[in-house]
Amino acid sequence: MSTQTVTQKIGGWKTAYDIVREELTPTDARALQDVVKAKEGLEAARIYVALSRIVMANDRTAAMVAALITQTGIKPVSLNAGEEDD
Repeated sequence: MSTQTVTQKIGGWKTAYDIVREELTPTDARALQDVVKAKEGLEAARIYVALSRIVMANDRTAAMVAALITQTGIKPVSLNAGEEDD
């Protein structure tokens, strides 16, 4: 039986989600959506929809991975923890 409260469990999931989400779709890729959204025309609209689908799919994947991580009891930490910066 878990000794964590619901708030702690959700906090662990959110931490894992944020880490995985950033690895799957970096902030630069999300910013590209805004650039394309500002353009006019049918081709820009198609590109925006395609980018949005990719981002949404990656976000759903991040949510699933975060759920699996927290269900197994793994404590989410930064994905590059322990790596040396050069």
